[in-house]
Amino acid sequence: VPRESLTDYLRRLAHANGYQQWELWHVISSSENSHAAALSAAIGGFALPPFSGPRTRGIDIPVDEYALRPSDFTRTAPRWCPTCLAEEGVLRPAWRIKVLTVCARHGLNLLQHCSMCGAHPDFGSIVSGRCNCGTRFQAKAITASASCIALAQTVEVSISGKATLPLAREVVSVTTGDVVRLINGIGRFYDCPELSRPGQIHRLEPLEVSSRLFEGAAYLLYNWPADYRECLANQMNARPNDASLARVFGPIYRVVYGHLSDKPFQFLRDEFERFLSEHWEGGLCMRNRLLSAATIKRHTRKGITPVAKSLGISPHVARRIVECSVANAKQFTTRGSRLRIFLYPNQISEVLRENEHYVDLKQTANLLGLKCRRVQQLISGGVLSSDALPNWTKLKQWRIPRERVLELLDSIRRVSGNRAEKDVELVSLSHALRYWRVTPAEFCSLIISTTNGRIPALAPTDGLMRDIMFCKEQLRVWLDEQRSRDEDLSTCTEAAKKLGLKPEVLYALVRKKFIVATTIRQGGRKVALISTASLERFRHSFVSLKDLACQMQTSPKALLSRFHARPVAGPTVDGCRQYFYRRADLAQLFVEAQKKDI
Repeated sequence: VPRESLTDYLRRLAHANGYQQWELWHVISSSENSHAAALSAAIGGFALPPFSGPRTRGIDIPVDEYALRPSDFTRTAPRWCPTCLAEEGVLRPAWRIKVLTVCARHGLNLLQHCSMCGAHPDFGSIVSGRCNCGTRFQAKAITASASCIALAQTVEVSISGKATLPLAREVVSVTTGDVVRLINGIGRFYDCPELSRPGQIHRLEPLEVSSRLFEGAAYLLYNWPADYRECLANQMNARPNDASLARVFGPIYRVVYGHLSDKPFQFLRDEFERFLSEHWEGGLCMRNRLLSAATIKRHTRKGITPVAKSLGISPHVARRIVECSVANAKQFTTRGSRLRIFLYPNQISEVLRENEHYVDLKQTANLLGLKCRRVQQLISGGVLSSDALPNWTKLKQWRIPRERVLELLDSIRRVSGNRAEKDVELVSLSHALRYWRVTPAEFCSLIISTTNGRIPALAPTDGLMRDIMFCKEQLRVWLDEQRSRDEDLSTCTEAAKKLGLKPEVLYALVRKKFIVATTIRQGGRKVALISTASLERFRHSFVSLKDLACQMQTSPKALLSRFHARPVAGPTVDGCRQYFYRRADLAQLFVEAQKKDI
């Protein structure tokens, strides 16, 4: 048989002639001639066929080891396909390779021991096809999967010459040594992310161990590249917060770029780098020396510092954009608690382009010709809207759409005239705001009334808001009407006098929301104003213990001792200096008392 293993040939030759294998070895090794000549003489002077590995210790006969290591061959228990032995009676040379566990011709899993008694049969039992326990080996053979058969055929073909890997979309030519190294390297990728030392597999001699390795490599190559990408994804998802490529893909990285760094395995590196380009959220740079320059250049996610430099902004500004969740970035925390941020450069550039359509508070004030304080009043009053987002700097500034500011000016210009009547005294908006003590509420109402056309105004075509002119008399009348509507507002001190309470008591009622107060700014300080309607609602809803005692002509202390109603405020309730009751609670109490008297 061409390329039959030398060890199997000697075993078969000794069995056919009724010798023990060691007796034939003794004859060959003790000959005065060369071992090859002694073996040729033992078979009648016929020329020896080419043998395959492994080498036999003490027998100096050339063998072809297919560029494999001695540890890649089985040494102790032979493997066989019962169907092949029934047809040919010869152990095929490929079966001596440890990682091969499937017969390429019949698609059956190779046998190494009896499945019934677990014994390793001798060569005679293997050739006869029956174990000493009576089990027929051919009846116990199991059909292998399609992926394993395809890989076994690749190994079988590679013994005769170049073979092609069974990949779905690529054609890769390999030798026997390449296939064996590939199976040893990728056969355990299915253990990801628990994989720690790929390729370091001891005791491949048992068929159970080598079968798992062979099946893992076969499935990975048969479903290429989907299963390979799944292994990479599992390895990456196991360490989602690590930005180190070597640590995340450490085991696979060492196999692909270390153990299998030769040219025939370039398809592993190409697919790995394609996966990184599509799914790796960290950065790639020249520090990743094993990766190709094209992959590093093609990778779109960059660190925040190089992205900021490429866009002409500081890293702090770019980091502020990320912190405000405007740009979708991946943040990693290193072992030293250092934060590393990676993102797409176009995300930052889009935010910066969008920011060109916004103006801050100072820019808005310049567009309108007003002070920043007055712009804030327009925003607070709802006349001018703002997104109120930070401008990516240390200070959280206003973000006001430029278009809305210009729309406000245009709306005033559309309803305003260009010429004033004769003998009409005019006053500018800036003069009125400066000298007439216009409150924020009055200022907002004035702008709204101007845009609605309720108060006549003159607006220059290219002028600012401060340049709007009003008829002095009409503006005075309008302000007086506004202020007459607000004359029913009282300060807390004035409201306390109207209710006959001390200011401290009224402040406590305002805090409890029993009396509704409106807070405004006057002269740079906050002032609480209470309307007459709010005071009337309080009088109709609540009554003090002092007023009840006066009506019943008794003291508050005596009334409190025999009163069963629960106060809503008071010294023992919330610290208020007087007791107050809800009139509705007292009315219900009086109704219940009248029912008891009846």
